[in-house]
Amino acid sequence: MSNYERYLYGAGIVFGAFYRIMAWQLGYFGFVHMAMRIRVTLSTVIYRKVLRLTRSGEDKANIGHVLNLVSSDVCRFENALIMALFFVISPLVLIICGYTLWAELGLAAFAGIGAIFLLAPVQCNSV
Repeated sequence: MSNYERYLYGAGIVFGAFYRIMAWQLGYFGFVHMAMRIRVTLSTVIYRKVLRLTRSGEDKANIGHVLNLVSSDVCRFENALIMALFFVISPLVLIICGYTLWAELGLAAFAGIGAIFLLAPVQCNSV
């Protein structure tokens, strides 16, 4: 391998890492921005509904219930949308990495992929 090829491979690794970081940041920013817009919209809907409550409706929905809806329950929608990004990307990464491992290692790659599947529930329970 010549020095030119080494520099070319090194530049490819640096460019690939830079591209991955920039693409991830743009995608993550888009999901966070959309989640924040949904949170503001849901808070606005709840606030408008509270303003239209009559006296008989105010007895059923007290201030604590409304604050809980606006603060914690709406925040769960925001967090769920941000986590949806991982549900989209994770299977794709698993397929690409699995194929790459299989191409390099053959049948031994399935042992590594099986270990990942076996350890996934352990990681979910620790969070």
